[in-house]
Amino acid sequence: MDFQVVVLAGGTSEKLSPLVSKDVPKALLPVANRPAISYVLDLLESSDLKDIIVVSKRPSSSISAPPPVRSWALPFANAPVRLLQVVEGQEAARLVGAWISSAYLDRLVVEVVAVTEDIGTAGALRAISKRLVANDVLVISGDLVTDVLPGAVAATHRRNGAAVTALLCSVPVSGPSDAASSGGKDKAKKPCRLNIVGLDITRQFLLHVVSGTDVEKDVRVYKRKIRAVGQMEIRSDLMDAHLYAFNRTTLQDVLEQKEAYRSIRLEVLPYLVKSQLRSAPSGGEGTIVDETGNVVVPPSSNLQCLSQHRAIAPSAFKQDLLASSGGGTHRCCVYIASKNKYCHRLNSIQAYCDINRDVIGEASHLSGYSFSSHNNII
Repeated sequence: MDFQVVVLAGGTSEKLSPLVSKDVPKALLPVANRPAISYVLDLLESSDLKDIIVVSKRPSSSISAPPPVRSWALPFANAPVRLLQVVEGQEAARLVGAWISSAYLDRLVVEVVAVTEDIGTAGALRAISKRLVANDVLVISGDLVTDVLPGAVAATHRRNGAAVTALLCSVPVSGPSDAASSGGKDKAKKPCRLNIVGLDITRQFLLHVVSGTDVEKDVRVYKRKIRAVGQMEIRSDLMDAHLYAFNRTTLQDVLEQKEAYRSIRLEVLPYLVKSQLRSAPSGGEGTIVDETGNVVVPPSSNLQCLSQHRAIAPSAFKQDLLASSGGGTHRCCVYIASKNKYCHRLNSIQAYCDINRDVIGEASHLSGYSFSSHNNII
C-alpha cells in the first residue's frame, strides 16, 4: 500500500502538566507500564504501513527565531518499516528516538523530526511537507489509544479515491471534556472533542463538520449544499479521533495556499469538506433559510434532532455528485468505527486516568499484558 505515515507525537503538553516534562515528553508518558506512543506504533506495524514519520515540537519560548527542522535518522538492519515521526522539541525528539530505536530494533526504521511547538498540527505538516512523497499520507496523533487498525482507514480512503478520510469513533462516556475545566465554570458546555457532522445516507461521505466549540451557536448549512446532496444525516455522537488519510497533492496544496491554517481538525478538514461540492440546481424541501440563503438549524429546538441524527432534507441523495471525480470536485470520506471498538485520546489528566483504568480492565487487550491485583500499574 503506497502510504506514508506521519505520527504527531507532541512535546510537553500543558494539559498534562505536571505529568510531562522535558525529561518525560508526552509520547513517553507511561500507560499501563508502556510509553503512550507504543500503542500507535504497534497498530501501524500490524497494518503493514511501511513509511512512517514521527514529529516532535520544540518549545517556542526557548528560541528567538524559527529553528530549522531537525531530524534524527534511526536506521535498523533489515527493518521492514520506515517511520518518520514529528515531535515537539529537540530533546523530546532525542528521547523518543532513543526509546524507539531500542524497543523496535529490527522492526522499524525511524526518522524523528523536531519542529516549533506553537505552529499547530497543520503547521507541523507544513514544516515537513517536502518530505512527503507517497501518493497518500496517513496522519495520526501520537496520543491516540485505539484498537481500530489504521490500515482499515487507509483501505477505505484508497477504495473511495478520497481527498481525505477521517476516523470517527463513539464519544468516550467517562471523564469531562478534553478542554479541561475552567475553574468550575461553564460545566454545562459540550465537550470540545465533540463534533457535529453531516453524513450522506450511506455514511461514507463527510458533507458537513462543525467544531464542538461552536455547538451552542446556530448550526448553519449552506443552501447550495442541501441542493447538491438532497439528504444529510446530522450526528453529534461521534468523536474526531485525529487519524486522517490525505491525498498528498491535495494536502500539500491546502497547506501552501492556506498559510495561516494551524489546525487539521478545525481548519484543514472543514475547508476540504466545504469545498468538495459543486452547486446543483435542485433544492430540498422542509428547510429554514435566512436572508443570506443559508439553512439555519436553531440549537435549542433541534438538540434532539442533532443527537438522534435526523435527516434535514427529504429528497433522495444525489450520489453521482460525490461518486464522480469530474468537474473539479473531490471527496471527503469517513471511516466510522463500530461501537465495540476502543478509541480514546490521551490529551488531558482525566483522559490519562480513564485510559490507564481501561487498558488494565475492559480494554486490556490493548496493552498485551495480563493484570491482577498484584501488579503495580503506572
